Amino acid sequence: MTSRSLSIHVKTRLELVLERPMDALFHLGAHPDRLDRLCGSEIITGTQTDGSLLDVHSSAFHDLFGNPVIRARLLPGTTIMKYEFRGTVSSASAPVDDLPFTTVSDLPSHVLQYLQPSRYVDSDRLGALAFKIIGDEARAGRQVQRLFEWVTEHVRYEPGSSVLPLSASEIIDQRVGVCRDLAHALIGLLRAISLPARYVVGYAQELEPQDIHAWVEVFLDDAWYEFDPSFRKLNIGRAGLVHGRDAADVAIMDQFGPLPLLSKQSVQVS
Repeated sequence: MTSRSLSIHVKTRLELVLERPMDALFHLGAHPDRLDRLCGSEIITGTQTDGSLLDVHSSAFHDLFGNPVIRARLLPGTTIMKYEFRGTVSSASAPVDDLPFTTVSDLPSHVLQYLQPSRYVDSDRLGALAFKIIGDEARAGRQVQRLFEWVTEHVRYEPGSSVLPLSASEIIDQRVGVCRDLAHALIGLLRAISLPARYVVGYAQELEPQDIHAWVEVFLDDAWYEFDPSFRKLNIGRAGLVHGRDAADVAIMDQFGPLPLLSKQSVQVS
C-alpha cells in the first residue's frame, strides 16, 4: 500500500433561523478512528442569537458507530454552527484485485452490521443484479471493481438532481443521482453479495459545486478501502469524518421540533 499526505482546508457554515426553541444533534467532528489519517486542527463553534456560545464539547457524545455528536438546545432567532479543519489528510491506495473473499463466519463481529439492509440500502432486493454483474468472479477485490464500474457506468452523477434520499434500488432504476445516491447504490450491491460496506461523509477537493460529500468504504482482507462512485479522481484530498450504514445515520443535523424558518449551509474546501 502506498500513502502520501495532501494539504486540505475545510470550512463549513450552517445558519439556522428559528421561531421557537429546537433541540438538535450535529455530526461536525471526525470519528476517532479517522484521526490516524487526519493531521491538523479541528475547530467547532456554535453561536446563538443572543451572542452566547454553545458548549460544543461537554455536550458531545458518541453514537452507535463511534461518531462524535453534539447535542444542543437552540434558542429562537439565528444560530450559526461552524466547522473548520486545516492540516493534511493521508491518501492511501493499494490494488484490491487479488484480495480474497472472506466468509461471513470469518468476519470480525464489528463489521457485521454493514452487511444488513438499512433504511436507504435495500440490499435484499439487489441480489440478482449484483450476482449477474460479478459473473463467475470469485475474488472479492475484482467483485468490488466490477460493481464499482457498473455503478459509474449506469448511474449518472448529477449534482442537484435529487433532494430527498431514495433507496438503492430506486436510484438504480432512476439511473441518476447525487453523491449520496450513488453511494447507496454501490453499498446495496456490495452487501447483496455479502461484502461489508459503509457510508462515509466528509469533504473532497476539486468537487464542483463545493458541498459535503459522500462515498463508500468496503471491508476487504481485514481493512477498509475507499471507493467514490461519483468522483473517481484519486489524487485529491478526501477527508472522511463520519460513517454509518447509510445517510440516515450520519446527517449533519438531526432536528427535533418545529422546522427552522431558514436553513442555509456553505462549504469551502481547498
